[in-house]
Amino acid sequence: MPFFHTYKCVRCRRDFVETDNLPNSPQTTPRRTHADVAPMLPLGSEERTAASRCISLLQYVKTEFQGPPPPQPVALHVLALNYWQTLAPKPGMACAARQRVAPYATGYGRSAHGIPRGLLAGGLGAQLPIPAAVNEWTSDNCAEVHAAHQILHALNANFGATGGIDFHCIDATGHQRPACVNCATWIHRI
Repeated sequence: MPFFHTYKCVRCRRDFVETDNLPNSPQTTPRRTHADVAPMLPLGSEERTAASRCISLLQYVKTEFQGPPPPQPVALHVLALNYWQTLAPKPGMACAARQRVAPYATGYGRSAHGIPRGLLAGGLGAQLPIPAAVNEWTSDNCAEVHAAHQILHALNANFGATGGIDFHCIDATGHQRPACVNCATWIHRI
């Protein structure tokens, strides 16, 4: 966990920032000159050239702590696989979806979810192809539709007002599968 110690040159008023992992390490009494720290600055930089010509003392200003970076979200394919593993019996398709922008809402879906087209959130049902591009099932039957419905419902948002949603689908055997022809007509617009 790095600490950033800031010093200011008494004469030229330029800042010098030093990084270490010790909270109590800054030299709070003027001991070093600006020229003393010049070798620590990037080679060939204007800052290094100016510091090497300045013999004034550095005065301690402050110490700042930079905490650990925020946790990275779990990869979408991991979420989809974890969701698929919880389902019994395995559906023809399972899907995890995540909003591309904050608040990064996540939804899960499975094929044959049973929500009729007219009850899908945010006007999603109106965006689905009629007649279905794949006539083996209706276009509101897909796992992507179920996952998108969950996100739209959770956000109380309309179709197209989400900032985009990424989908990751898994078939009944646990392998990744692209969106079907029905879903390919609308997932890029949500």
